[in-house]
Amino acid sequence: MDKARAEKEKLENLEDKVEKAKEIIEMAKQAPTPAQQRRLLFAKFEDHDFDPIEEMIKYAKNKKHSMKDRLPIIKQLSELGYAKPKSIDVVADVKSSQQIVVMDFSKTTQAQLKQATPVLPDQLPEVPDGAYDEFLSPEEIDKRRKEAILDAEEAGNE
Repeated sequence: MDKARAEKEKLENLEDKVEKAKEIIEMAKQAPTPAQQRRLLFAKFEDHDFDPIEEMIKYAKNKKHSMKDRLPIIKQLSELGYAKPKSIDVVADVKSSQQIVVMDFSKTTQAQLKQATPVLPDQLPEVPDGAYDEFLSPEEIDKRRKEAILDAEEAGNE
């Protein structure tokens, strides 16, 4: 009879473990993001009145355990209190084109260079607004457009 009872308790224990595993899987399905999963996990800890950090502290402070066993826990607890430096990946979708013009001046003579007349600043052609926008970031383009609208509004009010 005792053997049957022991088998029955063992079976119930296994069923409990399977049920807990199913619960964790269901929790993960309900919370797709790591932050939501952490919240559900902490709620589960609270339901069972269990604080894993408190348990780790008790274990680390207990001198009955060897330093070899306590050191990894102490290290893990220190990481909780003192944040590790983290790297941040910055990803940007930059779309621009660049035109490179290669000119061959090797066949240009000194006489041709002397004949070339310099262009004075007041002789330069007028460059239309937005002609060089391809070299600006989208934010800078938006900023310039807003400034142009505000300038136009101010000119209209005067």
